[in-house]
Amino acid sequence: MTVGLDPGRDKVGWAFVGEGRELLMSGIFPAEERAFFWLALRALAGDADALAPWTLEALSPRGGASSIAAFVVGDGTCGGELAASLKEQDFGCPILRADERGTTLEARTLYWRLHGPSWWQRLLPRTLWVPPRPLDDLAAWAIAMRGMAGPCEQRDR
Repeated sequence: MTVGLDPGRDKVGWAFVGEGRELLMSGIFPAEERAFFWLALRALAGDADALAPWTLEALSPRGGASSIAAFVVGDGTCGGELAASLKEQDFGCPILRADERGTTLEARTLYWRLHGPSWWQRLLPRTLWVPPRPLDDLAAWAIAMRGMAGPCEQRDR
């Protein structure tokens, strides 16, 4: 399982992605709650609901933090700070950095793949289909898929 992280000044999107690039679980946490998120991530193996306060899309990841093969962090705003904080946690797996340009638009497409548009939205041009919630978690999914697809800049474990 790969964990994608879409860093931001105010909030951070996260996504657990399976080997087949399928979304297992995702959500958004406020940037100031980063320490609590790391604790909840460690507790995930024993408590499947540990990430519930920040979860938006939920199929349950199996194995918790012990089954994480890599973290992929977007290289945008606050990405270096988030990667450094993640490195301090020592989860024992690689921390990769991926280009996050265009992931917000990609997240829109992913949202509509998960939650098809309503009948009336289908009457509008796709450019007017606006998801009803923030998409940082789905941008994290896109970042994770980029990290799984090809060469990324690897940071020290």
